[in-house]
Amino acid sequence: MTERWFFAHLMKTGGTSLFFMLQRQFARREMFPPVSDNDMVSVDAPAALAEMKRADSPCRIISGHFPLSCVEEAGGAWRTFTLLRHPLDRVLSALKRQSDRDPNETMETIYNNPLRFHLLFDNHMVKMLGVPPDEIDVGIFSPVRPERRHLDRAMAALERCDVIGVQEDFEALCQRLESTFDWHLGERLMVNRASEHDVPSELVERIRTDNQLDFELYAHALQLLDITATDEQGRPTS
Repeated sequence: MTERWFFAHLMKTGGTSLFFMLQRQFARREMFPPVSDNDMVSVDAPAALAEMKRADSPCRIISGHFPLSCVEEAGGAWRTFTLLRHPLDRVLSALKRQSDRDPNETMETIYNNPLRFHLLFDNHMVKMLGVPPDEIDVGIFSPVRPERRHLDRAMAALERCDVIGVQEDFEALCQRLESTFDWHLGERLMVNRASEHDVPSELVERIRTDNQLDFELYAHALQLLDITATDEQGRPTS
């Protein structure tokens, strides 16, 4: 049986860089979503599920912004991996990226937008790794709000993944992928970076408060990776 992989690509964690590197390992017809400029394809969970269930699909790797529980829903054997990032840095990067796209808005108005908050800022990592199959709905657009039960599932999902990593130690993740799957990812890339912005301290504190579930999940990932040296904010220091 052909080996297949599912990359739970969490937004603003460094996954786009890894996605470009995966194109060195797989032919384009073997990848879903297809390489294109259509951002909506990368969040279309029903389309990903349909592709995963196709008996004649040439796809060998799923690598969009799809909930990890797609693997449970689709059935079959899938090797899984994911990449996390310090929650404050992840949200700030997403905010900066949105601000780059619409310079007429402030970071506060972007964060206060209910739709953007739901899609990008509200414990996104717990949501994408922790929603069960019956809550996949339309993937990232699912109306579910992350709760502690999702955190419990997300922690268990990390423990079952074949490979996990954190953006702060991207090289170690790449090495684990290469050794675990016998891949050759080539030169490391770092793309899709947002520009620098000044961030009001009040907004930083709101982000910390709003994303406590993601902070707990990230700490669990560091524990699984045996990363014990961290700064006062919980980021790896070595």
